[in-house]
Amino acid sequence: MDWTLEVIILPVADIDRSIAFYRDKVGFHLDHDTHNDHMHVVQLTPNGSGCSIVFGDLPAQREMAPGSIKGLQLVVSDAQAARQVCDAAVLSVGPGPQLQHGTQDGYPLARRRRRRQRQSGRYQQQSAHAGGSKPRPGASLP
Repeated sequence: MDWTLEVIILPVADIDRSIAFYRDKVGFHLDHDTHNDHMHVVQLTPNGSGCSIVFGDLPAQREMAPGSIKGLQLVVSDAQAARQVCDAAVLSVGPGPQLQHGTQDGYPLARRRRRRQRQSGRYQQQSAHAGGSKPRPGASLP
């Protein structure tokens, strides 16, 4: 069974400014902007992503403070091209591509290898308990 992460609720201070930022400056696709007397909810998706961000003014969305989500990673195949997009949109970004998990674009080598194998049909998911061993506490599944 595949489990996918489809939506991340992102708390924002201003819905319209956030739409303009993610759609017009960063280039996310505006999937929907639902607005009525009782709510305003927006969903945007980065190009090529299966996971969207959602923000709005529903009670559960207002419970989180704007800017409180930390540690999300937006993965790109070409860090320098992404940097140029950010520079053109006048976005403040760090000093350039960072080495992370042994790669230049922040994508772990093992996950990249599995992705290529999946795309070519050579990858078969193995159980987390393969070979009779148990994963160590706190270990992440592949």
